[in-house]
Amino acid sequence: MRADLVVPSLDAVSEDVFRELNRPSPGITAGQVIAGLTAFTREFSGAIWLEVFIVPGQNDTEEELLRLRDAIAAIGPDRVQVNTLDRPGTDIRVRPASPRTLARVAAVIGGNAEVIGAAPDEPAMVPETGEVADILLATLRRRPCTVTDLSRLSGLRPAEVTKCLRILVEKGAVKSVREQRGVFYRAA
Repeated sequence: MRADLVVPSLDAVSEDVFRELNRPSPGITAGQVIAGLTAFTREFSGAIWLEVFIVPGQNDTEEELLRLRDAIAAIGPDRVQVNTLDRPGTDIRVRPASPRTLARVAAVIGGNAEVIGAAPDEPAMVPETGEVADILLATLRRRPCTVTDLSRLSGLRPAEVTKCLRILVEKGAVKSVREQRGVFYRAA
């Protein structure tokens, strides 16, 4: 308990997804891990940054993310760090999540979730305008961002982000504020 910072990991809440991703020792369940993390945060006086490692097709479904959101709310970490594979993994079936997927995960988890790792550059499928707006708004509801921030988080080109932001500003859904580091956008 003399540590200043503890960085535990919680990648899944559903028992089947938990077993697939974490391959725990027999008898260890997702429920036990969540209960242990919850109890630990009640006693620990230092900072807790909970890591959520995203594996496309396994723990990025809407259902699993909502379960993660609820478990994280019960645990109460100081930060939630969403990341993905950024180097060759030990299991060749595991692929990195796209920056757009990571941004969506952080938006669903909400609160203090932040994307800390992004997949290497990959050919991006350009989402529909409505989907881009939803992604940007979900991010801006959590924290103000610059065009560069939004571009990095979403995997979209800055010009695409700027175009969408212009529309959102015209609709009154987003406001811009000039700060020391540049122009920041925030949800209205």
